[in-house]
Amino acid sequence: VCMTNPSSCSSLFPLEKGYFDYVIYDESSQLKIEDTFPSLLRGKVSIVAGDLHQLPPMDYFMESKVDDYETETIKFNKTTSLLDFCITENFKSHYLDIHYRSKHPDLINFSNAAFYKSRLIPQPPQNKYKAIEFYPSNGKFLNRINRIEALEIVKYIEDKIPLDKSIGIATFSLKQREEVLNQIELRSKSNSPFFVKMNALKENGFFVKNIENIQGEERDVIIIGTTYGLDQEGAFKQKFGPINTKKRGHKLLNVIITRAIEKLVIFSSIPEAKYTDYKSLISENGNRGKSILFAYLSYAKAVSTNDQAAIETVLNTIGGEHTNIYNKNKLNESHLKSFSIYLIEKLSGLLKKELTFKNNVKIGGYIFELGIIKNREEMVLIDINGKSAYEGFEDYIFDIDRRNIALQTNAKYYRLWLSNFYNNPDFEINKISRLLEF
Repeated sequence: VCMTNPSSCSSLFPLEKGYFDYVIYDESSQLKIEDTFPSLLRGKVSIVAGDLHQLPPMDYFMESKVDDYETETIKFNKTTSLLDFCITENFKSHYLDIHYRSKHPDLINFSNAAFYKSRLIPQPPQNKYKAIEFYPSNGKFLNRINRIEALEIVKYIEDKIPLDKSIGIATFSLKQREEVLNQIELRSKSNSPFFVKMNALKENGFFVKNIENIQGEERDVIIIGTTYGLDQEGAFKQKFGPINTKKRGHKLLNVIITRAIEKLVIFSSIPEAKYTDYKSLISENGNRGKSILFAYLSYAKAVSTNDQAAIETVLNTIGGEHTNIYNKNKLNESHLKSFSIYLIEKLSGLLKKELTFKNNVKIGGYIFELGIIKNREEMVLIDINGKSAYEGFEDYIFDIDRRNIALQTNAKYYRLWLSNFYNNPDFEINKISRLLEF
């Protein structure tokens, strides 16, 4: 096993086709095809991992004017990425649909709806907690920095971040990154406990990065400072640098809001009256630029305040057509309800106890057609049918995963095949009743 970057591979190893059994690439959306093609030839089999909804190739140490306020040091290239090449050449593709990073669905639901057509299946949380915290800030954007926002981020670290957590901070500009680092240094010099805490956090991988440089990172807690706000005259100019560009702004946003494992904390000085107007902007521009940024701020605030209606409104606005290749064939709602009533009546009579039920019980990204409730709390989750046709080993794994997810909630689980039920209903009813025995 040799680990190298593409250019070093070209320097170190003979240009021999099939020199390695496998060549594996990560973050392929950021790799230029001209840099990677020589190493591509050296593998008998090429495995390319990447995400079209993340950042394209970049040239470092080149200046590119991004707005009236500042000059960034990164230029996004229009060259073809390795991932683009693989798609164009019809490489055999395979999606990783079970979302592995986020420990709470709220951390991925926005990106899932906005960019992935709701294909990703988030895992349910292991315990109840608020996965997104949103803090409105009254900071001003002066001299290309927002000092108030930086101070609030430092204060949050001091008061609320546990020592055993890994943490990363994302800012919307390089100048704001420098300001956050400066405020951390000043607080460390004047506050010994904070100095000790920062040393511990640095050992856990603490970083402060501007949004273009955060791809590939993940931390327990990610803090985002949106940086921009009212100017000295009280005007809000709505110039957000690279995140406001149509071709890559949404990719930058998608990257930074999907870095958190456990929690995302957002400090924003963008006026609420601006970002709550996301619907008209989405309608006009789609999920791009400031439109999708404003929608995300509205979503983050709704999650933070537990406003379920507002959450659904945002997700429905950005979601468009929802698809999920792993969804089972959906049962007719009226037929499902009629069958559930029939089954509950049979089970209640057999057990001589009153049972209640709930259809389409959602756990994480999974939906179980029937939940039979006893004692108001205990539940048996009934998975009606599995995959309609098993096309490969992964389909079996998917069904097993559904079972494991159900059991993690401390529910009991049963997969009911309707064909078996129609052939021998008493046998299936007796098996379910044993799971419900009081």
